[in-house]
Amino acid sequence: MTLHAIHRLEEVAGFFGTLILPASYGDLRRRHGALLVDHQPSRKSELQRIRAKVEAKRIRVISDVLPGLMSVDEYSDAGDRCVYRLSDLIPPLERAQKAGPELVRELLHVAQKVSIKDAKCVPLEIGAALLMDLPTLRTLVGQRIFEAVVDTFAVHLKAGQWDELVRELDAYNSAASAKDSHFALWDSVERLMRTGTVRFEPVRMDTDRNLGADEEDSGGVYLDSWALARSLAKPLLADDRVLQVLMYQEDTGSVSRACDSSKALVAMLMAGVLTCKDTAEEIRRLMQWRYRFLVPPAEILFELALGAADSPPGDALLDVAFYLHDCLRDPGLHCGLEQSEPPLPMAVKLAAEWGNAITAFLPMVWRDSRFSEDAASRLTRWVGEELLPSCPRGLASQPMGYNLARAERLAMMAGFMVHFAVVPDRRRANLALRILAETSGMDQDSFLAATAEAINAIK
Repeated sequence: MTLHAIHRLEEVAGFFGTLILPASYGDLRRRHGALLVDHQPSRKSELQRIRAKVEAKRIRVISDVLPGLMSVDEYSDAGDRCVYRLSDLIPPLERAQKAGPELVRELLHVAQKVSIKDAKCVPLEIGAALLMDLPTLRTLVGQRIFEAVVDTFAVHLKAGQWDELVRELDAYNSAASAKDSHFALWDSVERLMRTGTVRFEPVRMDTDRNLGADEEDSGGVYLDSWALARSLAKPLLADDRVLQVLMYQEDTGSVSRACDSSKALVAMLMAGVLTCKDTAEEIRRLMQWRYRFLVPPAEILFELALGAADSPPGDALLDVAFYLHDCLRDPGLHCGLEQSEPPLPMAVKLAAEWGNAITAFLPMVWRDSRFSEDAASRLTRWVGEELLPSCPRGLASQPMGYNLARAERLAMMAGFMVHFAVVPDRRRANLALRILAETSGMDQDSFLAATAEAINAIK
């Protein structure tokens, strides 16, 4: 679904040669499609007609109730207010020659409440300013007399109810978009099947597919990709972290048992199938969609920075910084020790991967002539103050988190020094390192210690 949403499914299938899907997925087009059927098309049509009248300025949206407005509400109790019913619209419409006997009969069929006979309620006149309640307006819009009403009266709608109408229409549009995307996805799968780049395989039934899930909620289908990857001894391409963890539990030493969509895109970038610009745009989109714990390589960070070379950091890198720190604060980020050598929490590994990507990315900026010294300096200061990974929230109150926060500054600076060693302009490299030392609050002794560590790493 992810690859289809970013319009890369065909390219990924061609890159890997063959995508293998569980045979149980074959029924998802029908099953999920049935859930996306528009069950109330008439309700959506009513809202669209009202919206069209508002946009044509034939119904006016108001924030405050204006003096002289007469309330038309078919469904609420009047209380001590002067409230008109739909049947009260008939006399002025007949005087204006806008409502014949047939239209009146249709309106009376839905106008269930009789007119309120009250001395304080004067009869409605042609051209009267009406404040119409949204449920009443929705009843009226389904009648042929609706056009005559908006022609004869100055109809108003409260801003709060207008906002409610817009939200409901947006929900209908989102549902329609989801339906179109669903069927477009399976149309793409069918095309790829005809070219031989997608095939279905049955899933072995010796795997516990339920895990407490109800058969009706697709619990088994959810696990079938994992079960199929196991039985075929093939890598799993999945954006679900749980499925990835299940794959790696059986082979903790492997680095290729499972990958997500971002890793597939990066592999295509390294193979020259995708451009760096396209890959950066797609990974940024995944970040905006809140796909968790992605780590873009240094080349992607540089491409995002290049979009604002004259005025860094730019919107793209601001998105990256927000995403990084949001991930580190995510309660779903595991902070317990994992079965690795040495045992480390996933949170520490994530922070370290981001640190490695950032320390490799920044020297690229200083080596590129498209970044002026002033722009590179401003970007470096921003990286030191805003982008470097913070301590994961789950480790903040643990000794490991305290030690990580203390050691990170020295380790990051040493990493920067190793990567800046390849910057040809030594003056520019030194300026960058001094800015980073300043932003991290390093004193002279700490700076020299980081330098010594970097020299030892280079040796």
